[in-house]
Amino acid sequence: MGHYPPLTFIRFLLRWLLSGALVFGTYNPSGYSYYHWLFTNDGNYLSLKVTVGLFIAGIYIALWPIIWGAFGFQGLFAAGGLMGTLSLAAWEAGLLENVRPSFYVYGLLVGVATVVAAGVYWGWIALMLWHVKLYRKIVPKRY
Repeated sequence: MGHYPPLTFIRFLLRWLLSGALVFGTYNPSGYSYYHWLFTNDGNYLSLKVTVGLFIAGIYIALWPIIWGAFGFQGLFAAGGLMGTLSLAAWEAGLLENVRPSFYVYGLLVGVATVVAAGVYWGWIALMLWHVKLYRKIVPKRY
């Protein structure tokens, strides 16, 4: 076996920050996101907006198979259920009574960023713990 980088909290935190920058850069309620920049009616920088949009779409297209391979349908469904359950538990505990409505959107975006970071990091976890390499195989079906 070759040398694999160790599992550290700093590595996960770095991936979480990068996935958070991607998710919050795409959309956030503050008005400073690609979504808000794209739909301004200034008519300027159209080619730059398209280029940035293609770059962001490329990152999402590259990350989606990694996240799907790490979690699958059941894992993503369970992550969504966990986020929903945690938000309902916080609501029942009275922790969300005096917050602005945009707080819920921020909570959802933090949850999505956490799922993206965990999905990207899951390959390293599986490799270190079980020595399993997660990768996509393109194998033609044989009949």
